[in-house]
Amino acid sequence: MQNLEAKLEVGAPVGDRVDQLSEVWRITCVGIDNFIAEHSVDLHAHRSQSGQTLAVAALQRLLEAVELYDPDPVWEALDPLLEKHDDRFLIDVKQAVQGFDFEQAADILKTELQVRGWAVQS
Repeated sequence: MQNLEAKLEVGAPVGDRVDQLSEVWRITCVGIDNFIAEHSVDLHAHRSQSGQTLAVAALQRLLEAVELYDPDPVWEALDPLLEKHDDRFLIDVKQAVQGFDFEQAADILKTELQVRGWAVQS
C-alpha cells in the first residue's frame, strides 16, 4: 500500500494506479476470506452423527435433572439420550456428572440450548 501511495504522489499514469489498486484490493479480499475460513465457528459442530435431531424438551428435562445435583435423575434422563444419540456434548455431560461436576454439566447443556435458539434462565 505504501508503494502505491508513493506512486500516487509522484504522478504515475492513472491506468497503472487503478490496476495496482485493483490488485491490492484483490489480495486484501483473499486474505480476509482466508482469515474467515480459518477462524469461523461451526455452530452445528456438536450435532449428532446419526442424523437424528435431539429434542429441545429432552435437553431441558436433562438440565432440570442436572440442576438437582443428584446423579440418579440425571442418569434416568441421560441414558436414553445416549442410547439414541452420539452427540459429543452428551458425552461431555456424562463425564461431568461422573465427576460430580453438576455445574459444568449444566453449563454444557445451557450452551447447547442457546445454540439451538432457546433462552436459558440462570
